[in-house]
Amino acid sequence: MIESPPNAALARGTLAAATAVAQMGQLLREIGKPQLQPENLQDRAQGALDQAQNTAQNPADLKAMVSRALGQNGDVVKAADRDALINVIMNRTGKSRPEAEQS
Repeated sequence: MIESPPNAALARGTLAAATAVAQMGQLLREIGKPQLQPENLQDRAQGALDQAQNTAQNPADLKAMVSRALGQNGDVVKAADRDALINVIMNRTGKSRPEAEQS
């Protein structure tokens, strides 16, 4: 039996959620940026969840909560840049940085 590439399995919906999460974790580790490490993202997600639960008890604070969440997580968005992609290419292909930059 010939196995399909991961993208084909995902498209068919047969890839287990746990496998997808593991693959995403591996990809984030390969990026090599502290802001994008799964453990750091999990801590931030827990903080956001705590804020959301507090806001649910006091809906008037919704605007302030959204502003805080965006302000506190701006570095995560900035970290997912060209350099992060180059790190993934280097880790997955064994290419040097100059070679990965040409990809």
